Amino acid sequence: MIKQFLNRMSIQGGFGAELALILFVVFIVFMFIVPLPTMALDFLIGLNISFAVFLIILAMYIPKPTEFSSFPAILLITTLFRLAITISTTRQILLQADAGDIVETFGNFVAGGNLAVGLVIFLIITIAQFIVIAKGSERIAEVAARFNLDALPGKQMSIDGDLRAGVITGEQAQEKRTKLQEESGLYGALDGAMKFVKGDAIAGLIVVFVNLIGGLSVGMLQFDLDFGEAIQIYSILTIGDGLVGQIPALLISLTAGLIVSRVTSSQSDKESESVGLQIGKEFLAQPNAWLITTVVLIAFSLVPGMPTAVFIALSAASGIVWITIIAKRRAMQKAMMEHQQQAVDLRTVGDRDIMDVSVTSPYILCFHTNRQNDPRAHNLVADIRRCRNTLVIDYGIFLPELLVVFRERVSEDEFAFFVNEIVEMKATFPVEEDKFAVKKALVDSKSSDSVDVYASSIKEKTRKETDYYWLSKEDCDTLDIEKDHRFTPYDIIVPRFRDTIFRTSASFLGLQETKTYLTFLAETKPDLIEELTRVIPVPTISAVLRFLAEEQVSIRTFATIVEVLVEFGNSEKNPSVLTNYVRYSLGKQITQTFLYNDILHVVLLSPELEELCRTFLRLNSGEAFLALQNEHMEMMHRQIKEITDYVEHSKIPIVLLAATDLRRPLWDMQEVYDKRIPVVAFNEVPTTIELTVYNYIDVDQGTGADNVHQIDSA
Repeated sequence: MIKQFLNRMSIQGGFGAELALILFVVFIVFMFIVPLPTMALDFLIGLNISFAVFLIILAMYIPKPTEFSSFPAILLITTLFRLAITISTTRQILLQADAGDIVETFGNFVAGGNLAVGLVIFLIITIAQFIVIAKGSERIAEVAARFNLDALPGKQMSIDGDLRAGVITGEQAQEKRTKLQEESGLYGALDGAMKFVKGDAIAGLIVVFVNLIGGLSVGMLQFDLDFGEAIQIYSILTIGDGLVGQIPALLISLTAGLIVSRVTSSQSDKESESVGLQIGKEFLAQPNAWLITTVVLIAFSLVPGMPTAVFIALSAASGIVWITIIAKRRAMQKAMMEHQQQAVDLRTVGDRDIMDVSVTSPYILCFHTNRQNDPRAHNLVADIRRCRNTLVIDYGIFLPELLVVFRERVSEDEFAFFVNEIVEMKATFPVEEDKFAVKKALVDSKSSDSVDVYASSIKEKTRKETDYYWLSKEDCDTLDIEKDHRFTPYDIIVPRFRDTIFRTSASFLGLQETKTYLTFLAETKPDLIEELTRVIPVPTISAVLRFLAEEQVSIRTFATIVEVLVEFGNSEKNPSVLTNYVRYSLGKQITQTFLYNDILHVVLLSPELEELCRTFLRLNSGEAFLALQNEHMEMMHRQIKEITDYVEHSKIPIVLLAATDLRRPLWDMQEVYDKRIPVVAFNEVPTTIELTVYNYIDVDQGTGADNVHQIDSA
């Protein structure tokens, strides 16, 4: 039977570890009963201290608490081991007035032969462990266990939602559930084990006073020592005994605190960092803190009576850290720029074969290389980033990060925006700071030979700025151009960037992004997501989201969108038709975007034009589109341009109100135009919304100027 037991342990690969642990626990039990020689006590005390040091170093290196899930059991065993050592040393102190060299050395070295000093130092260590570390660690473990238990159902539902949505596989889901069980078990065990640490600190404090009183009694009553001699012998041994027990206990309590305080790091499945790396990165992430610290330390050095040399040295060290951080950041930025430049230069390499393949960069903001140190270029990037972030927050769409590059492929007075490394937008970004864009019609009405018009027919077409001249501030003053009619490059570029983002947003609303939306909603409405994925495939959901985003409809109300898709998904699979259902449900939200003074200003198709559009309405793969003739397209383009020009001038939003079957085709038709007018279906406008008709788009006439006053007076 013993042979089978040994064979089983050997096969499992745990013979050495399991047998050693069993023998160690049995040995601890014998320590309570059998007296040990002083040499053995020295070895065991040294082992206890060494193991405590090893544990605290190990706790600093583990990336997350679940990597050291055996710690609660180790905590109990080490507590029992310290108690056994305390009993053994107490026995030797009372019987022989000798507990080994380590105990005596600790007592003499720390106390310096002075009972009062030794007791004070011992009390400081014990109180720090009991009140600060042990109590704090116990509280952290208690809160972590409670919060982890409360969050467990939500985490399990999130895993189930990811599995149903297809974000993760069955094996990944099982792995996540196993990690959750390990995590909850760890914090629950730590919550209970920390009670032993707290009790161990209290016991150590009591044992010291018991040893001191017991030692004095034994020395004076049994060995006939006088009080002074007894206090000299037993106080040193008692203090040494207390310290050799409390110092390892303090280190292990600190180990427990380090482990339980890293609860947030364990929430990520990604590779985590050790506590040392984490602290180091966070310390070095804020250079301003080091700069302010340097200034404060210099101020302390100027205070009369303060050790000036000490504070000057500390301030110098802090300043060196600040300078190092700034230098490293600048070096990284320079290296990044060189790497970007090198990525372009690789195309011209002729002395070797390029083996690396890189994917396209989603968003690139491109300036000429001479604008690299131009603060106006950096200000434009900041404005564009704010615009991008606003769209992410307000419309709930996922957008890639912006990569800023400086290339000679663009003109010095040009800005270009690339989507997947394809130019989607070009705009004039004058080198001169005092250049303003002014409407051509306004300039032509006031122009004179003294004005230098900064324009080129080629640039106008490629940059789609055929309506503007770029004038200097002096020329604007000469022509008496009002400030409201002077547009800076920021005024021109940022709105065009916004329109380009919406026009190309479909590229970044694919299956992965759609599954991310589903995962978010599954945390609060798992049954709804389960029903949605049952009736509609993810690609269809993705297509609906793309249609909405292209027409600047916020998808933050994703729950409402899902409700509509579930309701109509069984009977309808066409994404365009499903989008119309969704837009109808979001009608109040859609129209709210275009209200001006609580009024919706609209243009309508004339009955003749509406009939004409239906005549040329075609279907391609289930999607409707308008196959209008060129003269009809030009006619509508001219009238829509007049409307968009008026909107730009008056800042009053206007929408095209159309029938449901024509709404999407009318929007798609405008794709070739520089600017679009939003198209809203009749059934999307709530009955409580007040309408004002700006004009009709007709077959053979443009918009009339007389109707402009109707909106101004509304």
